[in-house]
Amino acid sequence: MLDVAAVPFLTLIALGILALVVSVFLRAVVDRQISLARREHNQLEAEGAERIPEPFWLRYGEAIKRSIQSLAWTLVGLGVLNMVSYGLVEIAGRFAHHRDGSFTERMSDDLQRLSFWIKQGADILLRIVVVAVAGVWVARFFHGAMRGLLNGGIAARHHADNPRLKARSETLLTTSSYVINVGVFTVCLLMSLQMLGVSVAPLLATAGVASVAIGFGAQSLVRDVVAGFFILLEDQFAVGDVISIEGRTGSVENLTLRSTKIRLPDGALLIIPNGEIKRIENSTSGFSQVDFRVSVLYGRQVDTARSIVAAQLARIARDFSHDVLAQPEFMGVELIKNSTVVLRGKVTTRPGQQWFIERELNKRILDEFLVADIQLPNSV
Repeated sequence: MLDVAAVPFLTLIALGILALVVSVFLRAVVDRQISLARREHNQLEAEGAERIPEPFWLRYGEAIKRSIQSLAWTLVGLGVLNMVSYGLVEIAGRFAHHRDGSFTERMSDDLQRLSFWIKQGADILLRIVVVAVAGVWVARFFHGAMRGLLNGGIAARHHADNPRLKARSETLLTTSSYVINVGVFTVCLLMSLQMLGVSVAPLLATAGVASVAIGFGAQSLVRDVVAGFFILLEDQFAVGDVISIEGRTGSVENLTLRSTKIRLPDGALLIIPNGEIKRIENSTSGFSQVDFRVSVLYGRQVDTARSIVAAQLARIARDFSHDVLAQPEFMGVELIKNSTVVLRGKVTTRPGQQWFIERELNKRILDEFLVADIQLPNSV
């Protein structure tokens, strides 16, 4: 029969197995709640409802499942470790009856010390797991708070009207998530080290001195981070913007405090440290503009060309009223040089739509010029 002293250890193992069984049931319940919440959320979006907050189970469901599983397996592991510790104590007790100085007595002492360390390690393991789970939930809380601050309430209505604000919010969410994860991981690591008996104070002092030394040795990294912070703070550009840096033009694919990634027209990915960005041309900030110019040969056809350009500017504003923000302006004859007349017009568009509007305007004016037999110069 088992010793009475083994009852607590067996009880702990039983609780661990029970927790594992219960965790399977709870995970199934959470999966069902996530599925129902996702179906309801998708149905509301399909019905054209205004932007609604992310449901609780979609936001925290996966974290709840991981927490339940981690705690259940931790209890099972603690039960096994404590049972091993109890077994070592029993074996050591059997060896302890021999005379002093014998090999069996020394083995008994070693087994008792090993049992003590296993039991202590199990207790420390439990506290570390609790700290890790708490860290996950703290990070989740800050992520949810930041997401609610940037996307909730009034901000959601502004995002629906201004895609640029939505892109900026996504960039800030990515950057803030990285900072939150690093901060929470650092705190959890320091707490775990302290539980293991490692003095944290000398580590913090060493880290302070090392940070100063690294600051001098990695000035470019610090410069990049500071520049990235001001890019976000001043909203110089965001993910999705089309920008030109040092003669290279592309779409911003990723933006962090450290660097900016730009997808060039040929598909290449250009990575630029933020500290090296000196001058930026943003083609999709606030609004965009088509500065339209067309050249025709001097003669009586100029009046016909002027009428065609003015009519097509007005027509394109009607046909693409969602993309054209203001009535196009036909500025008339801008330049007369070498038997060539340059006609000019301007169209204000939504950010990023200027290239589409310009291509469409070119096509329509070219078609009308061909019908009216408007002569174009060989070179401008």
